[in-house]
Amino acid sequence: MRDTPSRAVSRSSVWLAIRSLFWTVALPGFFAGYVPWRFFGLNQVRLESIGASQIPALACIGAGAVLLAMCIVEFARSGHGTLSPLDPPRELVVRGLYRYVRNPMYLSVTTIVLGEAMLTRHFARCSDSRTRTTLGAWDAGSRSFKAVSSSV
Repeated sequence: MRDTPSRAVSRSSVWLAIRSLFWTVALPGFFAGYVPWRFFGLNQVRLESIGASQIPALACIGAGAVLLAMCIVEFARSGHGTLSPLDPPRELVVRGLYRYVRNPMYLSVTTIVLGEAMLTRHFARCSDSRTRTTLGAWDAGSRSFKAVSSSV
């Protein structure tokens, strides 16, 4: 039995989804999941009673996760690739958030980490030079996101 074109497309879509999921866990999952869990005390946070101070933190985490998911879907749908530099999109993605920001995945992961810092109240650990290097500034002239690096 031969593969029909629709079956081949379906298989390639499933394979792209598996690769995207793997790289999502490996890259942003490591920096926005494992590192804060292990080193910033996120594993000690208990959400039994959500207070007013935790709502903005949870909103940042939720917004960052939604934005990251939108970016990953756009990479797969428009670019036919993943977020990994080892498996990049085959076509330039200029739709969705990429229309306004050069790398919205940086913004998304930074928003997640900011929310986690607010949740754990470990701003001092998040304010060192390595973390500030990932933060960006909006360049209104070129409508792009550029990394800001500072020496501490």
